[in-house]
Amino acid sequence: MKMFPNRPVGHVKLGLLYEKEKKPEQAIEEYRRALAFDEEALLPASRLAKLLLETKGFSPAVQELEGLIESSRRMRPFLRFVLARVLLEKKPLEEADTDRIRELLLEVTKDRPSFGAPYLVLANLDARLGNFSDAEKRYRRLIELNPEDTSARLVLGLIREQQKDYQQAATLYREILERSPRHPQAVNNLAWLLATELDGDVEEAYRLARSAKEELPDDPAITDTLAWIYHKKGQDRAALSYIQEALELDAKRRPGSGPHPQMLYHRGVIEQALGEREKAVQSLKQALQIGGPSMPNRAEIVSLLGSLTAG
Repeated sequence: MKMFPNRPVGHVKLGLLYEKEKKPEQAIEEYRRALAFDEEALLPASRLAKLLLETKGFSPAVQELEGLIESSRRMRPFLRFVLARVLLEKKPLEEADTDRIRELLLEVTKDRPSFGAPYLVLANLDARLGNFSDAEKRYRRLIELNPEDTSARLVLGLIREQQKDYQQAATLYREILERSPRHPQAVNNLAWLLATELDGDVEEAYRLARSAKEELPDDPAITDTLAWIYHKKGQDRAALSYIQEALELDAKRRPGSGPHPQMLYHRGVIEQALGEREKAVQSLKQALQIGGPSMPNRAEIVSLLGSLTAG
């Protein structure tokens, strides 16, 4: 503290030390002292909010942050951002809450246009609410602020996939790979699009899927992609082995949730290609039962099931 008599850094360091020693009340007091300097610093505000949520609960945390916003000047944008993050923790999140969160974050972007974090939270909120056009604008802004960013491009690619703009999604995934050649999610997503939606080069899709599998060998979605590409290559014995592995990995990752319906569908198609009709029927019926009325490819599954059970 003697080294930093007129700066908040000493209080922040003490707060972090108290957190490490499991002394939350002392840490809270140090972060309050740091914030009293009203200097631009996100760390003490975010740590204070976290500890208030953990020790005092949602309403006291919100109340204290709102008071700090009123009394501060230079810290106000960062406190608004932290308050928005706290409000996102509310369960259930109602329309009035999302309006308040959006208002806070837009104020932050107005005051600090080069601060990237609020754009990300806004974009995620818009995507969560189905406002994909607004979400895309926020992610584009993030890329403007940081041209080498891969996370914003990845989410943009996923939005494009939801909108069935597969070519643009593939372009975004390739842009990621230019910056991070072994990015496993981008590699996997591009492989999937090439093999399913774009009628692309199956061999390129295979190379990509193998690369993703090497990076994340225990990822069920990546293993599922590899299984489907083996099926597309006509190597259904290998495909069956990988789809079984994908289901096992998924069961470990989501214990108690039941088999993934899309993977069951893939297994059924592979079993049908191998001439294992009864197993295929069982897999497809299970996929429909678990997936329910809103399952993607439902009409296709029903049609395939009908052809397998006819006569």
